Amino acid sequence: MSQATSRALVDAQGRPFVLGRELGRGGEGSVFELAGSDTPYVAKVYHRAISADKQAKLRYMVAHADERLLQYVAWPVHVLLAQGSSAVGGFVMPKASGRSELHAVYSPKQRQQALPRAAWNFLVYVARNVAACVDVVHDHGHVIGDVNQSSFLVGADSKVVLIDSDSFQIREGGTIHFCEVGVSHFTPPELQGRSDFSTFARTPNHDHFGLALLIFHLLMGGRHPYSGVPMQDFADESLEGAIAQFRYAYAQDASSRGVRPPPNSMSLQMLPPPLRHMFELAFTQPCAAGRRPSALQWVQALDALREQLKACSRTPMHQYWAQLPQCPWCALESRGVVYFVDLGLLQASTGDVTVIARVWALIEAVPTPPAVKPPLPGNFECTPEPLPKELSSRPWSVVWLVLFIGVMLFTTMLLPAAWFMWLGAAVAGLVVHTKAGAKRQVELSTERDRRRQAERVAEAAFKQLFDQASKLDVREAFLKAKAELAKAKAELELLPQQQAQAMQQLRSQGRERQLEAFLDRFFIDQAAISGVGPGRKAVLRSFGIETAADVSEAKVSAVRGFGVSLTAAVLAWRRQCEQRFVFNPVAALPAADVQALQSRFALRRQALEARLRRGPSQLQEMTQRAHAQWRSLEPRILHAAQVTAQARADTRLV
Repeated sequence: MSQATSRALVDAQGRPFVLGRELGRGGEGSVFELAGSDTPYVAKVYHRAISADKQAKLRYMVAHADERLLQYVAWPVHVLLAQGSSAVGGFVMPKASGRSELHAVYSPKQRQQALPRAAWNFLVYVARNVAACVDVVHDHGHVIGDVNQSSFLVGADSKVVLIDSDSFQIREGGTIHFCEVGVSHFTPPELQGRSDFSTFARTPNHDHFGLALLIFHLLMGGRHPYSGVPMQDFADESLEGAIAQFRYAYAQDASSRGVRPPPNSMSLQMLPPPLRHMFELAFTQPCAAGRRPSALQWVQALDALREQLKACSRTPMHQYWAQLPQCPWCALESRGVVYFVDLGLLQASTGDVTVIARVWALIEAVPTPPAVKPPLPGNFECTPEPLPKELSSRPWSVVWLVLFIGVMLFTTMLLPAAWFMWLGAAVAGLVVHTKAGAKRQVELSTERDRRRQAERVAEAAFKQLFDQASKLDVREAFLKAKAELAKAKAELELLPQQQAQAMQQLRSQGRERQLEAFLDRFFIDQAAISGVGPGRKAVLRSFGIETAADVSEAKVSAVRGFGVSLTAAVLAWRRQCEQRFVFNPVAALPAADVQALQSRFALRRQALEARLRRGPSQLQEMTQRAHAQWRSLEPRILHAAQVTAQARADTRLV
């Protein structure tokens, strides 16, 4: 159904539906508002004619919609036809606005921006609602087929809506309307490598694989169960290859599968045993035999988990299974891994790495402001202001001139003596025309000057507002400020190491002096070194190597005749001497030097922590201030751009 014919449509009973604003566009069709009322429905209109089978599928779905389906699924409630046609070109379905795709919820950083107050209990409830959507479809005898992260929309109330229902595999009596599409990394192992689903009947067990994947994403911080660290070489290192070979990275026997979970992953031990077992069934060999947990089983298991959650004593954002001995989120944050941010927790004790990690998560959650794009005069098409009536016509047109010459010649032929009369008339007319032309040129020049002056004034006003708008583009300043915060965070993270190195340097200075004096008591001549007899010892002495303190790899290897094996023997002797050395730290570290070093690093740590704590509010204020100023300036610069465009068009006319 074309865009032109899709604006006014009717349903199967001939009732009209008028399309409004386009809400979204995909490869197959576009979704529109329904004009004329505040309706809870939208319309999907296909870009091209659909097959007779799909038309029959949609008619069947409309005829079998019920309240339970409509509660969980954007299910068709009316087919749409072009007026005068019986071909289905679209359908009406419940509206699912104000919701985010599932990956925006299970991705930690995206969630911190979209739903910053959503904790793990929220994700558990979302996972439960995803399973409920799938259960409703299966309970009606249908199969989703293409289960993936874009199939579900989630609201701030945790309610989930299953979309793209027209792609489902629908059973109509003994007829199957197939789902022809699929996402490879959500395709179960037994179907990996299959590229054509147009005539393949999928089962609920296939849907259960994609469902288990989505639940795993939601509960395990967006991780994919087959994305792990290889412990051996595989012929196919792709994610699809891992799925096909059942390389479940979190399996109980993951080591025998040659894979382990990635660094900083959440542990499955944070889940109750029944859930761990369900994931094991979903992602290992038994799954292909139809033993994957059903959607209803997931609903029941996740409901049970919701009843067993508790909040961490440090922050209510840390929700976890009550049977765990300690909060798993705190344990992750102690390693600098932040999944949930407490917006109220900004004050940190000096040196508290956990809280600094949370503050940085808040900084990351502030979205980068979009670039300011002021409207330009060239964006507008304007009709020039007409010239005044007295300037729009000429005193002597070509037609009148030709007519005058014709009459003059005709009269002269009839009355040759009257030629002087016409000559006089021509001279008089020329004088009048010249005066009128001169007057018109003056008036036209005046009009041109007036319009050019108006254009200059409009250009100046627009430029002034444009320059103001350009200063409101804080994107570059925002990114610079964030980079400075990242630099402060990096320095803060390195501070303990730097302090330890500085302390070690203090120690090493004293240690090196003590060690050198100790090694100077061991002479080459008295040493028993394999392969190094008196002659070679003499050579070493000739090169300034007399004691163990003089020995280094560079020095010994530079001596002629001392190859790899002899050099290694001399170095081994030095190491034997070092092993007997005992450092006396009391004599090496004066208390005043240690105190000064600690004070210097403590002051720097406090300054960096304070800088980071100010970061979230600084970035937010920068963005909010620019947005407020732009909202005030936008209508003025829009008007100035339109006035300038009109002035330019007016000037081009003269």
